[in-house]
Amino acid sequence: MPTFTLDGADMFPTDTDPAVTCRVYPTPKGLSGLPSLESLREVVRAALARTGPTG
Repeated sequence: MPTFTLDGADMFPTDTDPAVTCRVYPTPKGLSGLPSLESLREVVRAALARTGPTG
């Protein structure tokens, strides 16, 4: 599954050891191959709050 990055940083970091397997994301409906749209929005909003809209 995809890894979502923003300015080269993993948007959903984990402390799980690397493995040869599909990546899963926690969602309100359980684990999924993709993060929820709201989770993506929250991460982008938090990044913008830290750096501003122009980085």
